[in-house]
Amino acid sequence: MSFNLKDYKKNTKDFSLEEPFDFVFYRPLAYVIIKATYKLPLTPNLFSLGALFFAIIAGQFLSKGTHESFIKGGLCILIFGILDCCDGMLARMKRNGSMYGELIDMFVDLLASINFYTGTFIGLKIAYANSDTNFPYMIWPCAMLLMVHVGIYSFYKKQLIFYQSGNPNGRKREIDRYKREYEKLKKEKKELFNRFLLFLFLIFSDKQANEKKRVEYHSDAYILYNKKILPFWSVISGSTHLSILAIALMINELEVYIYFAFFLANMWVFMTYMIQNGVNNKLKREQV
Repeated sequence: MSFNLKDYKKNTKDFSLEEPFDFVFYRPLAYVIIKATYKLPLTPNLFSLGALFFAIIAGQFLSKGTHESFIKGGLCILIFGILDCCDGMLARMKRNGSMYGELIDMFVDLLASINFYTGTFIGLKIAYANSDTNFPYMIWPCAMLLMVHVGIYSFYKKQLIFYQSGNPNGRKREIDRYKREYEKLKKEKKELFNRFLLFLFLIFSDKQANEKKRVEYHSDAYILYNKKILPFWSVISGSTHLSILAIALMINELEVYIYFAFFLANMWVFMTYMIQNGVNNKLKREQV
């Protein structure tokens, strides 16, 4: 099977909407897997489950606390990243995405992160069992920073997508739609898992931004500026965190990841926020 560049571009997102590691590593490999298995009766959710399986295996390896197990765990994190790109790509190719597809993907990402960071913590506790150090506990603030950074990037990414689709207030409409669906299922007392997914999404969305403070900009101007800024936000995305974590584990230098999560990523967030804030103020002035 050959790599069809034209078909690949057709079934992937624009560069401005991609995370760096997804764009250069995970997405191309995911495309190869999808093309090789396209004729099989596979669904996006099956790839999500496959990604979760490798996340669980990664957690098991990482919890052993040896250099060899860290290498295996890091490899499983990379495999997770590839399979995590497969579900959305397959849904676009077969046009069989569903309302809950994105929610399932979000849930899998959450469970995977719990496995990765919990396994790493347990492994570090074992590795440093004979040392009087609090180093293993550093992994928990990194996990929290991952959630914060993912939330920031997700917010600006969704905003740009909504503006590009001619729906500037799409985020509010999406949240309202999910709220109605959640209340409906809650009232009917059915589909407990779907209700749980909706509940998680609504909590996550509520933490991203205060809808009362949302400003609606001129679409053309917003797209023009933010299509250039979003790649800066993508640098602190989830795939960046997990890729650097995997590499740091495999080379047995976890300090590299901690330095990234605590210092480099937060410095990058501050710099990008200053740029974003300047652009937002410019857009506001242009609307007056």
